[in-house]
Amino acid sequence: MKLRLLSLALLLPLQSYAETLEIATFNVEWFGSPYTNPRSTNPTPTPSDWLIKRTQIFKDFVKQEFRPKDIAIFEEVVDVDLLKSTLPDGWTCTSYHNPNPVHQKVVACVSRQYTLSKVQHDDNFQIEEVATDADWSRPALRLDVKNKKGKILLRVVGVHLKSGPAFSQERIRQTNAIADDLYIGGNQIPIVVLGDMNTFFSTDTGMNYDDIDKITETLSDYSGSKFRDIAFKEAYTYRKGRYKSKFDHIIVNDKVKSYTTPEVFEVCNSDNQIQKENPYLNLDFYNQYISDHCFVKTNIKI
Repeated sequence: MKLRLLSLALLLPLQSYAETLEIATFNVEWFGSPYTNPRSTNPTPTPSDWLIKRTQIFKDFVKQEFRPKDIAIFEEVVDVDLLKSTLPDGWTCTSYHNPNPVHQKVVACVSRQYTLSKVQHDDNFQIEEVATDADWSRPALRLDVKNKKGKILLRVVGVHLKSGPAFSQERIRQTNAIADDLYIGGNQIPIVVLGDMNTFFSTDTGMNYDDIDKITETLSDYSGSKFRDIAFKEAYTYRKGRYKSKFDHIIVNDKVKSYTTPEVFEVCNSDNQIQKENPYLNLDFYNQYISDHCFVKTNIKI
């Protein structure tokens, strides 16, 4: 439950840092789901041997290709402990409880150099207002990242916004809820909003704006801090067979001093020719065992 008191923002310590952090977002497509078709009215249990195989292959992918360094936000995680088992030693993860056994959670994980804490204006990690009454809606995950001395380095908001071209206005409503929370909590520290935002172009939605532009504008207009979407050269972050989209984003406020061009795992933008030396560059293999999204990561200086 939020304490809607603006004065609490004044309690947030303002610090000057010169630290570089790698941040990443990765939608891992129903990771750890106990069912192979979780949205079916008659779901089929996932064979245990397949789940074990996928987990082993995913762990190898994390080690060989993803190589997270500091902070990673994951989407579509059903089993948080199983995901944590695939990460390097010393990493910790935080999420939230949901009674739905196949709820797609947003999960935040950090390396041993950092800790995750609740913000001062709330008693949990969720921005509950981002979710709706729909069965498959998800809250945002909001938390502060601290160093080992207990100093707040930045605030991170992990998101998985409503999917589908017909729900552009719902994504903006969700963004308004995030902006409201950031305004209440204090906006004079580095803030990163990242995740699967399910963004579409105006030609898809029929609106007079592209989703990512409106999301960034909404965050700036209602949070009290100026935000920008970090552009990357690759065209796509989602690839499932012949389908391609740009769903995943990293947005930062003006308290982030600088950032690098994000890296997108290359299979989402490849020609999908068979790669004998690296199976992760084969889209069929990647879709089967890793995800339908590619990770996006960048370095920021705070």
